[in-house]
Amino acid sequence: MTLSSKIFIGIGLIAVALAGCDKGQEIAHVRPANVPKEARWSGGVDGGNWYLCHPLKTQWHYSCTVYNENDGSVEKSGEFKLESEYWDDSKNTVVVQDVRSPTLAYGSYDGETIQLVNTLVLVPIK
Repeated sequence: MTLSSKIFIGIGLIAVALAGCDKGQEIAHVRPANVPKEARWSGGVDGGNWYLCHPLKTQWHYSCTVYNENDGSVEKSGEFKLESEYWDDSKNTVVVQDVRSPTLAYGSYDGETIQLVNTLVLVPIK
């Protein structure tokens, strides 16, 4: 087998492998009957949650409910405060800041905090 044949076969195998990796593909989720139509799903191939948040009178405070993606049971419900969180390597700690932009784009739920995009989080008010 010539070198050009090996290269051609190698490129073909890579193309076939990449064709099966559509990371941008939208995942369809069936909304349980008890999850409000206003709730939005966010997650990945390993699962996610349904989220419903409404702003409260206090700035950056929201009333949020997190629903289980499969049966719609409530995993968390209550008042949350929108904050910005990021890891500071120089301080070796998480830094929490006030928010400058109140965009709610849901990322994930870790059992306590609703992770949003761009270092934003909704932290439960205890």
